[in-house]
Amino acid sequence: MENQVHLEKKTSTAGAEDDLLSSFDSTKFFKVLRNSIPWMILLIITTSTLAYLYIRYTKKVYQSVSEIKLDIKSEASLLGIQNASLDLDNITAEIELIRSKLFLAKVAEAAPIDVSYFREGNVLNEELFRNAPFEVEYEITNPGYYNRSFNLDVLEGDKIIIRYTTGETETRQEMVFGDTYHGNGFRFLIRKRASEVPAGNYSFIVNSESAQVKTISKNLSVSPVNVNAKIIRVAMTDHNPHKAQYLVHLIDTLYLAYTDEQKVKETKLKIDFIEKQLEQTEAKLEEFEDYFENFTIKNKTTNLDREITEVIGRLEEVEKEIIQLETALIQAESLLETVRDRESVPALLPDLSEIPGDLGTEIANYNDLVKERTLMLTSYSENTFAVQKKTEELEIVRDRVVEILEKAVSSLKEEKQLYMRQRRQINSNFRELPSLGTEYSRNKRNYELFEGFYLSQLQTKAEFEIAQAGMTTNFAILTPATLPAEPLFPKDSAVLAGGVIAGLLLSFFLVAIRYLVDNKITTQSELERISQAPLLGVLPQYQMEKLTVTKLVVNRFPKSAVSESLRAIRTNMEFLSAKKKRKVVSVTSTVGGEGKTFVAVNLGAIVAFSKQKVIIVDLDMRKPKIHAAFDDELGTAGVSTILINKHSIDESIKKTDVDNLEYISAGPTPPNPSELLASDEFDTFLNTLKIRYDMVILDTPPAGLVTDAILVMKKADVPVYVVRSDYSRKDFIKNLNRLITINRFDNLSVIFNSVKASKGTHYGYGYSNNYGYDRGYFAESGEKKGIFAGIRNIFS
Repeated sequence: MENQVHLEKKTSTAGAEDDLLSSFDSTKFFKVLRNSIPWMILLIITTSTLAYLYIRYTKKVYQSVSEIKLDIKSEASLLGIQNASLDLDNITAEIELIRSKLFLAKVAEAAPIDVSYFREGNVLNEELFRNAPFEVEYEITNPGYYNRSFNLDVLEGDKIIIRYTTGETETRQEMVFGDTYHGNGFRFLIRKRASEVPAGNYSFIVNSESAQVKTISKNLSVSPVNVNAKIIRVAMTDHNPHKAQYLVHLIDTLYLAYTDEQKVKETKLKIDFIEKQLEQTEAKLEEFEDYFENFTIKNKTTNLDREITEVIGRLEEVEKEIIQLETALIQAESLLETVRDRESVPALLPDLSEIPGDLGTEIANYNDLVKERTLMLTSYSENTFAVQKKTEELEIVRDRVVEILEKAVSSLKEEKQLYMRQRRQINSNFRELPSLGTEYSRNKRNYELFEGFYLSQLQTKAEFEIAQAGMTTNFAILTPATLPAEPLFPKDSAVLAGGVIAGLLLSFFLVAIRYLVDNKITTQSELERISQAPLLGVLPQYQMEKLTVTKLVVNRFPKSAVSESLRAIRTNMEFLSAKKKRKVVSVTSTVGGEGKTFVAVNLGAIVAFSKQKVIIVDLDMRKPKIHAAFDDELGTAGVSTILINKHSIDESIKKTDVDNLEYISAGPTPPNPSELLASDEFDTFLNTLKIRYDMVILDTPPAGLVTDAILVMKKADVPVYVVRSDYSRKDFIKNLNRLITINRFDNLSVIFNSVKASKGTHYGYGYSNNYGYDRGYFAESGEKKGIFAGIRNIFS
């Protein structure tokens, strides 16, 4: 019943038709996919080749990594001192310290990267880090020769040629290892480091200090790994894996040493301040000791009269105040000198209760600004806006501290003068008392006061020294600098896989584009989906020979797939007009080249094989082809001359090599083909043929170009519309559907012509390509075979 399925009339609406047109056709998609296989392979090969070239011409980048645990441990408490530990700076500050230009300058100074050596390869240059066979000692007076390449060609017998370019001028100088080359602004001493230097092309670059720091900073990465555990990660990338490992190891080593130095700096500042205080106190004590020594030697005694006890008691209070004021005055003046010298003030200050104002708060603020500015200078220069802003704030606070101290010094001096006047007044009231005893007692008291202050300072100094001795930077390198075995970038396998994947994506993108832009009818299912006319049959692509013009082929290849498909179409036509013995079949298409003449000629021959009399009439008077199909000339008699009564039908009929098959050519081209086909003479001509023949096949002009075909189709019993696979466009079917809806061609049917053979393709009534009707079963003697046909079958 497959035949009835092919002939079933489609009744879909216009809206449903649009939905079908936009639906996905898997058969067509896979056909486009098969046709695109060569391009897909080419794309994959191209992208894979590009990936290989990228790998080949891209320098490998290696990364060395280390991990450092940050910690500061204070053991001062074990020595009997409490609260003497230092706080650990936050991780961000440590990271900024490592990345600072000051620290990286120390790294560049310690690393052997002032001269970079290279060996020229076929594609890329290889850097020789610490294993170059020669070394260069340099002296450059012209900075323009920094950071530029000098070529060195090593010849046989220790001969070398140094080459470099200045502007557009190339300078060459032949010399031997151990010679000194003097240039205009530089001097190079080139000597061997190995016993033998392999011949070849080398080059070297003398890097400036800024370039070294910039290179390290660019390739250095410092990031926190675990904030709570205080672990940071130091990573360095470079084209040479040994260089990357060396720099990471050097950074770790210098950072640990640098940290040991910096973490005790604050304690050292406090100790230095106390030492200054001790020096001044020691000087006062030495003065008193000299006095006592001289007094004892001169007076041979140290006893004082008891009568002056009361006077001394009164004077003690005054003297005590004076001593306290003098001590405060010494401290205030010392602090004032420290601040004026722009040095940090120790956080642990002596008793400044005699100094008015909130001096301690201002000094703490001043020290914080000093620390912040010092930390900023590790990452920025003094000319940056942030540093200048911080300097301005520091100057303002410093001026405020200086002002407070200056007022305090002035106030203390005034208060001291007041007590001095009181002391003079007491002394004047007791002039009878031995002045010598009074002076001795006063100096003794002063000595005792300074001695107590001196001992207190010694104790404070000892505490800070113990804290400094107990301060240890308990930093640990958890992971030492690694030697990278594989490059960080590019990874060969990933790049190659990316090239293949890119080729696949581009391939499928190409297939999708070709599928979307392909507006030609390719498959039978696609034709059935968009056409409202029933499918009369399918003709496979004729591949026996290349036809330059339409030919009759079924008589030469009666067992071919084309012949069998035409037999199926002949059977289907009997279902369409089973009640009529005489049949008029019109064959048309949308445009030329779709195979309507081929179908008309070979269908007529197939019908003639069944013992029916058939005549084929060429009604395409503008472009006649029927005569060429039978290897005949156009002639002077034909349809055009019959319709103007110039020749009779019998005079125009021509025989063929097929029994029961005759044809009438179009004849000379008339000026009015449409008027001739619409005339009564054409009706008479057609009726005469219907009487004399069992089947009349009318080859009409293309229906999409002229109206002649529509005039003829109205007079036909079986109007046939030919659509060619991979040639006819989808909008041609719109023309066919308009013929059905507007011109009421309810009996119009379609023949799908020149369909390429593929698995599952049906040819006509019940015969499929995988049921024997293939090139193997119906192979004729003229069919081409060979290796190319085999390859084509593989892709099919």
